[in-house]
Amino acid sequence: MNKVDRKKTAGRDYRLLDMKDHMRGAVMLENLNNDVDEITSLLENMQYTIGKPLDIEAIQTDLGYTGLHLTWRDDDGLGYEIQVTTPEIWDTKKASDKIYDEIRNWTTSEIDADPAKRAIYDAKVKE
Repeated sequence: MNKVDRKKTAGRDYRLLDMKDHMRGAVMLENLNNDVDEITSLLENMQYTIGKPLDIEAIQTDLGYTGLHLTWRDDDGLGYEIQVTTPEIWDTKKASDKIYDEIRNWTTSEIDADPAKRAIYDAKVKE
């Protein structure tokens, strides 16, 4: 609910079912490049277990985060996300989260009044 409240406070039309990650988790692998078989097995097992197709997205941000995000929705419309990553990349993600947390709380009026904030917001906040 914090996410919905934050986005509404920022002036955006956002509902609870708009969230893509009502439930989120992470799977840590030693090396994303060398664990193709492990990732393939994970995907096959997940699709069999949940009985739904997965959306698979390779993520790479300008803040240094790289990962594989697996998302799906259940029959009630709730969104789930699993981030496949490494411990080293996870540390980068946690550091970049601090920057993202500040940026995502800017209000629409703050962003519209400041072209520099608008450019930063558009480049870094993609949800």
